[in-house]
Amino acid sequence: MQPQTNAHIAPKRIHWIDVTRGIAIILVIYGHLFNTDHQRYLIYAFHMPLFFFISGLVFKPTGSKPFREIIVKYVKQLLIPYYIFAVLTYLFALISQTATFSFNDAAYQAFGILYGSGRDGMLGYNVVLWFLPCLFITKLTFTMITRKVSQTKFIFLFLLASGCLGALLTSVAPLIKLPFGFEIALSALPFFGAGYLFMTHKRLFENFAKYKLPIAAGSMIFTMIIATIDFSLSGHKIDMRVNQLDITPLFYFGAFGGIIGWMAISQLIRKNILRKFKKP
Repeated sequence: MQPQTNAHIAPKRIHWIDVTRGIAIILVIYGHLFNTDHQRYLIYAFHMPLFFFISGLVFKPTGSKPFREIIVKYVKQLLIPYYIFAVLTYLFALISQTATFSFNDAAYQAFGILYGSGRDGMLGYNVVLWFLPCLFITKLTFTMITRKVSQTKFIFLFLLASGCLGALLTSVAPLIKLPFGFEIALSALPFFGAGYLFMTHKRLFENFAKYKLPIAAGSMIFTMIIATIDFSLSGHKIDMRVNQLDITPLFYFGAFGGIIGWMAISQLIRKNILRKFKKP
């Protein structure tokens, strides 16, 4: 079965995705306002998977373009901004912390920037940047998948295999730290791919839009229950940055529940905004 492109929404900007992206940013800021896992475990259960899913929503297959050209494009989009901001914040931190300067720490942080990992204290001056190199690897890997196969069932199998491999690495080698967070990208691929598949199936999109209110309510309740169970069993929050996924099935259930819920809420917000501006 070939994925059906949603021709109605593809050519123009999709505003409810912008709303979802804005909500995701607010949730990240809100989550970092708290100090304890007990206060923020619910947000951490889905907020980074939501960013990967959004990236998949707007992904466009590269077709027959030369792979080298694609890599250059992704480097410009993700790695160049990453290195610019990482170096600038690193230099600012060095200048402002001359009294506590440590050559070993400075060298470790410089290596962390090149390595593209936010684990084990790397990117300590601006750790949120870990997402960009990880998204680069995720996007590049998914591009390679879609260049080899186009049928939904085969893409789904690749995503399932990636998620299983990511879970296996988390379980048997939790301390492994690969360049650009590739071990994290394995667990992020199912979310990225799910976003892409959602937008390429017209019937799924239309049914979702039709029942967005009950979907929003049901998904959010489901996520709160799953995240609370996971937190109660593990005793700490999920954190994709350090590849801390706790109980893997609960991680994916809770993450997809949060993604679906906030996606539906975003469409409700967009619909209400349109109604407001259409009123005379």
